Order: sequence, then C-alpha cells, then structure tokens
Amino acid sequence: RIKAPATLRVMLVSGPRGCGKTTLVGMLKEADPRFCEPEWVATGDVDRGDNPRVRIISEDEFADVRESDAFTASFRPYGFGGEQVDFGLPTQAVVDAATRGGACVLDVDSIAARKILDYPWVEALALLAPKQDITLRFVSVWVSLPSLDDVIVRNRERLTAMLPAGAPSSAIERQLAPLRAQTTDDLEWALTSRSFDFTIINEDKETAAQEILDKVRYCFDVVS
Repeated sequence: RIKAPATLRVMLVSGPRGCGKTTLVGMLKEADPRFCEPEWVATGDVDRGDNPRVRIISEDEFADVRESDAFTASFRPYGFGGEQVDFGLPTQAVVDAATRGGACVLDVDSIAARKILDYPWVEALALLAPKQDITLRFVSVWVSLPSLDDVIVRNRERLTAMLPAGAPSSAIERQLAPLRAQTTDDLEWALTSRSFDFTIINEDKETAAQEILDKVRYCFDVVS
C-alpha cells in the first residue's frame, strides 16, 4: 500500500530521438521546481537512455513488484555484459516523485510512452491506495520537429558530432536507416493514436519550453 497526494500530477513528455525533449524537460524543471523525475529500477547495468535515475535491485525484488502489477512500464533490455536484465518504472516511484515536489515528469521514448499511456492508472491507484480518494491529473506532451526530414537532419548532425573526426558518412547513414523507420512509425502512432494532449514543435527551445510550461500550468493549476 502506498501514500499518495490527494491530487497526483503527472506529465509525460515523449517524441522522436533527437528532437530535444530531454533539454526541454530540464528547462521545465528549472522553471518550475515542482517537477521531479522518478527513479527507475533494474536488475543490472543498462543503457539508461532518457532515464538518469536508475537503482539496481535484486531479481527477487523486481519479481515482487511485477507480481503486484505495480510497474507502469517494464522491459528486458540487454545489459552492458550482454545479458538480459529487467528494467522498469514502479508506480510507487511516480507517486514518490509527485509527492516530493508536487508533480512528476516522465521523460521517455516512444516505446516506454506507449506502455505508460496504456497503463490503467486509476485502477492501479485504487488498488495501491484503497483508503485514499486520489485525483489523477495526467498530461501528455509530444515533442517533434516540423517534418520527418527535419528529424533526420537533426540526428545526422548529432551523430556527426559524436563520431570521431573523419568518420565515413556511410557509418552515419547506417545508423540513420533504422532511426528513419522508427521515427516514421513514431510519428504515425502519435498522429493516429490521439494519445497526446499537446504537440510541441521544437524549432526554438526557449519558445518550446515556455509553451510546455504554459500548457502544463494551465492543466495542473487552472483546470479543476
């Protein structure tokens, strides 16, 4: 059983790789210190991706959380040693983040976003905190660029900066091919699923960050 605030404020931010969502989340946290990121858990070292807060737990601990259906999202990626590890976001961690600051912000890729958006939040919170009447305010934001080509250009620039000087362009294009396919699928899903409350086109990070801040403050502080 968990202790949760009377109003649980959660904001999910997702979008194609390279569109600047993590930068925008960082700017949001600086502008509004209520927003805290949750702690994910894993049974081994993994690529943390967009999730800097990761705590290593035992396989038995992970199984206990899974058995109680208390993961908003979980995966089995490969660890740095080549072995598969369990990796997930406990519902308790979301509640703890929202309690700590006043709101929880989830900076996730599209794969995690699909799981989290499909998670039965109301039912899960009722089971985890049966004696509390919790009001859930969940806002989802999709961050993208004006077109697929813009996303590819941004990622080509990012990869070029990451690779050693003089690296052949073919090495970059090999990495861009699966990214183009994934981004195409992500954009189609974001458009057709109608899962997101707002879409932010991040052509200028200051403008985009202020737009997110205005929309989220309206949803959390004005709408009753």
